[in-house]
Amino acid sequence: MTAPLDGWVVVVTRPAAQAGRFATMVAADGAKPLMLPTIEVEPIELDAAARAALAPDSFDWRREPYEFESSRLAIELLLGMPGLRERVEDGASLASMEASYRRGLRAFVKLRRRFLVYGD
Repeated sequence: MTAPLDGWVVVVTRPAAQAGRFATMVAADGAKPLMLPTIEVEPIELDAAARAALAPDSFDWRREPYEFESSRLAIELLLGMPGLRERVEDGASLASMEASYRRGLRAFVKLRRRFLVYGD
């Protein structure tokens, strides 16, 4: 029996340190990995001004209208749950945020089962 990639050559353009696992996987399926790294990832030193520009100490949510909605912030529309933005801002843990909607999620999952054409 032949492997699914027998006879194929797969060109891998990532640096070897990042692509080694992928190359091993395609070789296990019969392909010949051809390592041609086209980029090199190197750490860079940033001065204080560059760090401040990339990661400012002050953060704010997008304030422009989103999807023609101007009475609420875009993040509130995307989160879909009142109060969640404030919990994020207050530094609430992910576990506590998940717990806050777990009961409602369970109720929704139970309700939606009646309408599924196919199983979960």
